[in-house]
Amino acid sequence: MTQDIQGHIEGHMESTDRTVQALTKVLNDTQTKRMFEIGFNAGHSSHLWLELSSELYLTSVDICEHTYTKDNAAKIKSKYEERFDFIEANSQLMDTRLMSGFDTYFIDGDHHEAGFKTDLQNCVRAGAEYIIIDDYTKTFEHIMDITDRFLAEKILPYEKLYTFDYDATDGNNTGVLLKLL
Repeated sequence: MTQDIQGHIEGHMESTDRTVQALTKVLNDTQTKRMFEIGFNAGHSSHLWLELSSELYLTSVDICEHTYTKDNAAKIKSKYEERFDFIEANSQLMDTRLMSGFDTYFIDGDHHEAGFKTDLQNCVRAGAEYIIIDDYTKTFEHIMDITDRFLAEKILPYEKLYTFDYDATDGNNTGVLLKLL
């Protein structure tokens, strides 16, 4: 997917046995049929989610700050056709009604505190049954802190089911799966 890209590509999921096992467990546990992904970047996670579930319909949104984003979204669309849609937009400015109708939301967009909070709150407003938060690591400690604080203070009506580790270009990465109470 990214062999033809010249220059730097941001960090992303690696398609290893460990990653496949972790994502397969999440898909099996959630029985996800319709996923909304915030943060497409080069499409590595989109590709993996779609490869691992032949019944999955995925919509991704990205602000397209990288030159390769739109090209890779077109590649994914070409391969998965009606199972994939792409929206060029800032997820934080989207009307949550456009984000509704999905059972699972995967947040891997803006990693700044305010942007992450907005994405998380928008997923809740959109009616998410499950929320997967990527980069739940010490590297992005504020993502862990915000998530854990929102859960503890009942700002989010969710419970943490579990964390999962997977391989990324920059080493081990962790996601967390939340379920609506």
